[in-house]
Amino acid sequence: MTKSKTFRLESLLIGASLTFIMSAFAANAQNLRFWTMETQPDRLAKQQQMAADFEASTGIAVEVKFL
Repeated sequence: MTKSKTFRLESLLIGASLTFIMSAFAANAQNLRFWTMETQPDRLAKQQQMAADFEASTGIAVEVKFL
């Protein structure tokens, strides 16, 4: 296997592992904090709406914070 393919495979495995860990954590979480660098009002409003929609469908509160 070439070095490039090995790197991609390792990256995929790490990504899958992190996704699994984050999903397991989120399943037990009652609140999430989402950090954003967004300053444009329209984009910020969209992120806040997505957080509200997520909370409505899952019951998990999402706090949108600014960096």
